[in-house]
Amino acid sequence: MLLICLHSFLYLIVWIHGNGHPTYDPQGWMLRQNLVACNFEEVDATCTEEQNVMLRQNWYGIVSTLATIIIATTSLNFIRRKYFELFYYAHHLFLVLLVFVCLHYGQSIICD
Repeated sequence: MLLICLHSFLYLIVWIHGNGHPTYDPQGWMLRQNLVACNFEEVDATCTEEQNVMLRQNWYGIVSTLATIIIATTSLNFIRRKYFELFYYAHHLFLVLLVFVCLHYGQSIICD
């Protein structure tokens, strides 16, 4: 869980600080290429299949990160003891986490 959150946090930092950076990303394409499939500012915006795949993979990663955060938060001792049913049912999100991590990065099925 720690590695998933660390991976997501580091990408978030790169997207925030790297987007529009004068050296690394002067046109500000980092967020547009990673979280938006097409440039919707253009009238005739067409997406390539590669852009669509990247968009889907990144959103699968975001969903799996949210599931990880929910599972980890409900695992805290004071929440688990006071709201056990919330803890119990939130851990069923592991199935969502497993599916979306595998969709985010196909080779992760080997590690799971």
